[in-house]
Amino acid sequence: MYIVFEGIDGAGKSTQIQLLKEWLENNGFRVEILVEPTDSEVGKLIRKILQRPDATTDRVQKTLGLLFAADRMLIMDKLEDKSKIIISDRSFISSLAYQEPADWIEVLNKHIKDEFDLDYSKAYFDCTNFYFEIDQEDEFRKRGPSKEKRSDPIIGMALLLSNDVVPIDMNLYPGNESEKPQLRERIEAVKETSEFSGKIIQVADKGLNCARNIYAAVKEANDGYIFSKSIHGKNLSNIEKQWVLLEDEIANVWHIVKDSNGKILYKYK
Repeated sequence: MYIVFEGIDGAGKSTQIQLLKEWLENNGFRVEILVEPTDSEVGKLIRKILQRPDATTDRVQKTLGLLFAADRMLIMDKLEDKSKIIISDRSFISSLAYQEPADWIEVLNKHIKDEFDLDYSKAYFDCTNFYFEIDQEDEFRKRGPSKEKRSDPIIGMALLLSNDVVPIDMNLYPGNESEKPQLRERIEAVKETSEFSGKIIQVADKGLNCARNIYAAVKEANDGYIFSKSIHGKNLSNIEKQWVLLEDEIANVWHIVKDSNGKILYKYK
């Protein structure tokens, strides 16, 4: 498993990483902490360049983008070690934030996957809000919907992860924009920038269920779409709840899928 902590200097990343490491180890997990730039020779060169007075110029930023990508290639083999959890202080998301231009950095980091066999059998998508404790909005930081009922300006981040939990696509968008278009746009971007083949079956809850996403998946892309709904509350009708919860001996029967050790993976009807 690969866990990343992002944030500006002084935000408390190191403290939270150490707390998580202690909790995981107390629960029997092996843990390794990585910091970007790493302590490799490439990482040491990055730290040296960052001290230069011209470190923020376009030419040096592009050079740093190349070096950060190279530094990440040196640690990719660690991600293939399934026996331990990797916690990283920063990732390619920091490169998108600090090195310019962002689209150049994004394309560059995508090519790292050419050297490694990433698992595309499943992908995980989520949108995260970043709040800014400022009074005034700007062209990017906008006030928008908040589950926490906060009124601070927001930047949204849509992130798509491979089955290895390695980031394969990301986009930042103004906080007053809906997250619903981000799902189909990120999937379209992955198809365009990778050698992906086969159908993508989207599984989404009510937050992303909309006619446009379903049409794009089923009709435009010839993929698939599965609705995900909770059986609690008012999300399902009484007829649907009875179908989900009850079982008969003919048509409404649960089928159980187990792994090689006999552990139940999931059930379906």
